[in-house]
Amino acid sequence: MSKYLIIVIVVTSFYNTAYAKRLFFAEGYAGLSYMFSDLTYKPTTGDQYEYYGPSYGLEIGLRGGLETGKFVQLGVLGCVAYSHMEGNNRTINSDRSNRTYDNDLTQTLTGAFINVGTTIKAVMEYYNHFSQNVYWAEETGNNLFEDNGYWRGKGYGLGVRFENGDEAQTLLFRRITIDKAKFLNGSTDFEDDVFNSPNVIQVVLEVSDKF
Repeated sequence: MSKYLIIVIVVTSFYNTAYAKRLFFAEGYAGLSYMFSDLTYKPTTGDQYEYYGPSYGLEIGLRGGLETGKFVQLGVLGCVAYSHMEGNNRTINSDRSNRTYDNDLTQTLTGAFINVGTTIKAVMEYYNHFSQNVYWAEETGNNLFEDNGYWRGKGYGLGVRFENGDEAQTLLFRRITIDKAKFLNGSTDFEDDVFNSPNVIQVVLEVSDKF
C-alpha cells in the first residue's frame, strides 16, 4: 500500500510542478533605451523656450504573472534605469542660438502587461507610474532641471517579443504623458498653460530570461 501511495505522490507532484510551470512565470530582463522629450515654456511676458533632446539609458527589471499554454502571458512589471540626457534650449521668440546642457537621471517604472502569441508575441503594457529623478544637473541657466528635479507621469507601451525557450528578446515603444514635474523654475502640474504637458517617447530593446 505504501508503495502505491509513494507512486501517487510522485506522479501528483510531477504533474503539479509541470502545471505550475505552465501557469506561473517570472523573468528578469535588461535593456537599452533611447528617449526623446519635447517641452515648451511660454510665459505671458519675456522669452519663450523649447526644451528638447535625446536620452540614452540602461534598465533592469522584473516581470511575473500567469502563462496559459505559452500563448497568453499577463501580469505585473517593474524596472529601474539610469539615463543620460543631452538637452537643448531653443528660444522660440528670438534669434538667439541654441544652448545645450547635460543631466543624469534615475528612472522607476511600474505597470501591467499582456503578451499574446506563440514564439512571436504582441506586447501591450500599461504604466501606472513613471518617474525620472535628476541626481546631477549641469549648473547653467540654460538647463530645464536642477539637482533633485523630476518629472512623473503615466503611459503605455507596444512592442513585439521573440521567444526561444526561456529566453526572449523584446522591442518596445513607450509613450509617457508627464503630469507633474519639478523644474529649475519650480514645480508644476501643467494646469497654468505656461508649460505644455510633454510626451516622453522611449524605444527599448530588452533581453530576458525566465527563472
